[in-house]
Amino acid sequence: MRVLQYFTIALIIGLSFYNFGCGSVNEEATTTITSTTTTTTAASTTTTVTTTTSVATTVTTTTIGSTTVTTTSTTTTTALSYSWEALGSGVDDTVYALFWSSNGYLIIGGDFTTGSNNIASFEGGVYRGYASGPGGRVRAITEHSGILMAAGDLAHAVRYFNGSWNDRGGALIGYGNCLVDAAGGSGPNLCVGGTLTNEAAFINRFAYALNSNDFVGGGTTNWGTVEALTFDSGSQYVFAGGIGLGQADYFIQKASVNNLGGWSSITNQPNGPIYALAANNGLLYFGGTFDQISPTTNTSNIAKYNISSETFSALDSGIAGPVYALAVDTSNGLLFAGGYFSSASGTSANNIAVWDGSSWHALNAGTNGTVEAIAIDPQGNVYVGGHFTSAGGISANHIAKLTRD
Repeated sequence: MRVLQYFTIALIIGLSFYNFGCGSVNEEATTTITSTTTTTTAASTTTTVTTTTSVATTVTTTTIGSTTVTTTSTTTTTALSYSWEALGSGVDDTVYALFWSSNGYLIIGGDFTTGSNNIASFEGGVYRGYASGPGGRVRAITEHSGILMAAGDLAHAVRYFNGSWNDRGGALIGYGNCLVDAAGGSGPNLCVGGTLTNEAAFINRFAYALNSNDFVGGGTTNWGTVEALTFDSGSQYVFAGGIGLGQADYFIQKASVNNLGGWSSITNQPNGPIYALAANNGLLYFGGTFDQISPTTNTSNIAKYNISSETFSALDSGIAGPVYALAVDTSNGLLFAGGYFSSASGTSANNIAVWDGSSWHALNAGTNGTVEAIAIDPQGNVYVGGHFTSAGGISANHIAKLTRD
């Protein structure tokens, strides 16, 4: 074992706590991550962090007659350890899409021939194919009613797999850049965005299907290309981002899951293309290439939108390069961002970084090429795909894993 470097990171994450009851409440919370050590072997690079959550004394006093009830806070400590690991020998070309299957394994899409053409699963240390593949580069993967769906540069924008590859009814012609299964409203809606051209209704670049029904066009006439979709289960909104007609207008739009034909703009708009979206707990994160998100707020390539208050926030000074992938670990609120960059808010970070709620941090040596996709499994392990040959200083062909120990 060869030790490459030792370093210490101190992070402060603001947490909020809500107490039900009458009386006065005085509360404050911080999370501190300390003691980060990196050790490299031939197989992995390990980062260990110790997270201590300390909450200042919180007193809630309720007086009912002569009875007074007082509540105080507690302190918890959690150790988190992440290790960079290669997934076998990787794949032989670029990964554009990652999806954690409900069956408990990773599904990978892109422009490669490992497993099967452009799509494979990684199960038990082995890459497995899906027949001969869907017929072209895969840019997005999801499951809809338990069925694997792929979108990309295909003969039809969306295809599904049930032992062989097939088109959905009302097959879409054009490129599919993104997919999301928006469960809610009147049923699970399969949504696709991209450049859809086979019917006038689809010139708006967005379409959706309810259960097994044919696709229906949606969107607004200023949509040029939809690059990203996400669904916020709390607000029941689907969000779309991309590039406007003539690549002059950029947009983030929203629509209720109950009315995916009716779209409206969010308050203000970024001044550049949107390539990635992620929603969690009433917050919409978006990344791309822009330097302004409102007439008074400047930031580089990544920002946050509060869905209920319709307000924007910068994530410190942002990221110094295009952001192509976003994913939130809902178990701890960490936001992972990938793309083509060398720093985040002045901190050296090669193509991938993590936001802890107040600061950006590198993930060891990062990757030596562009990150196009990020996925997180239920255990908090992070999967990274793109156009690279090393991650965390170890050999990793186009795909790697940050194992949460």
